[in-house]
Amino acid sequence: MGGVLKTSYQSVSDTGNIQKTRKESGAPPTTEVTGLRAWLRMKEITEFITSAGCFFLGTENGDQPEVRPIGVFKEYDGKLYTAVGKHKNVYKQIVENPKVCLVALKGSDWVRVRATAVDAPQEIVDRVFEENPFLRNLYNEENGHELGVLELTDGEVEFCSMMGPDRTEKL
Repeated sequence: MGGVLKTSYQSVSDTGNIQKTRKESGAPPTTEVTGLRAWLRMKEITEFITSAGCFFLGTENGDQPEVRPIGVFKEYDGKLYTAVGKHKNVYKQIVENPKVCLVALKGSDWVRVRATAVDAPQEIVDRVFEENPFLRNLYNEENGHELGVLELTDGEVEFCSMMGPDRTEKL
């Protein structure tokens, strides 16, 4: 497996280092290894996908798959989010069948997230706009376009190389 997919929690050896690492990164304090692993896994997924630059969202359009590049991917409080315009076919397809697949490729490594997309609460929508002010030019009352922020739930993530899946984990 390429170096970009190694989990950072494997290199943390003691609770003191865990607490220091988590405090410096803004993570909530905890000594539970499972909580730390879940938090680091979400950070690993987010960093990989956002650093890939371009990632793709797959949906079902009737009996055909449909894939398109998208540009918003966020992690808040251990949950993953993406966003699409509600006026676009992609959103209509997700309403029809909320099962989605998101893929990002970086070098010879890639990540695939299979999940169910559900509308995020308004506070998450507000946060996405706050962190991405350019979206206000695209989605506003003046042009009638609304941003659909979607939480990716009930899924799994595959960490892969060109040789195949290296590991699969539940979201």
